[in-house]
Amino acid sequence: MLEGSRSDTAVGTASTGVVTLDDCADAFGDGGVWAYTMKKSTDVLAGIITASWDTVADSIPLYNHFSTPDSGDTSALSFTVDKLSNTVRLRCTIATGTWTYRIVRTIP
Repeated sequence: MLEGSRSDTAVGTASTGVVTLDDCADAFGDGGVWAYTMKKSTDVLAGIITASWDTVADSIPLYNHFSTPDSGDTSALSFTVDKLSNTVRLRCTIATGTWTYRIVRTIP
């Protein structure tokens, strides 16, 4: 039997620079999954980022990124997961352009 999980959705646009796409308190759980799409004109990327973190220590989260092959040119995008104080953040470095994103975060 599955117990309840915490799930949230974020939708928006982000431009050149390092952008926090989503964040949550590290006390919500020991790890999570972000499913996302990023789109700029005909350039589209979809993927999943999984992460785990230590809720006691202010450690660096471990994460993995799986994505579709590029549709167009998505080389301007790179993702990281980090912690600032007790907040876990999904971050994206955008080298160029303005991208529309949709993210669903699930913490089991």
